[in-house]
Amino acid sequence: MNAEKKPRARRNWLWIAVGAVVVLAIISKQDRSGTAVEPSNPAAKAASDKKFDETKIAALGLSELRAAMRNPDSFQLSSIAVMPKGAVCYEYRAQNGFGGMNVENAVLAGAVLKLHGSDGFASLWNRQCVGKTGRDITEDVRALMAVANRQ
Repeated sequence: MNAEKKPRARRNWLWIAVGAVVVLAIISKQDRSGTAVEPSNPAAKAASDKKFDETKIAALGLSELRAAMRNPDSFQLSSIAVMPKGAVCYEYRAQNGFGGMNVENAVLAGAVLKLHGSDGFASLWNRQCVGKTGRDITEDVRALMAVANRQ
């Protein structure tokens, strides 16, 4: 029974995130009058599209991360940063097995999400996140997830 619930919960979060991405894409392309807004500069449009794609990827990773928690309801996001090479670095708080809250990290590089304590996490985290300065997208991802949760 528990083995059945975990994949279903992950699938549900994935669909929520995908739905949010679609809604946010529609909303972000409109101004207050409801007309589509396109950047006049192709370079600005490409940069905007890249930032939006990074936010979508980070949101999907966040959904997987939350679903992997022992107690997903205890999950509290602290920060998300996208590094220059595309890795997404997460800092979060979650309940441990004793009921206390731990501050932990995770990294999404390519299609690989590594959580604190998993095999290969330390080397990936050190290579992709430690000592690097990335673009903070915490509020962008929170907004995307809020849209997803309203649906």
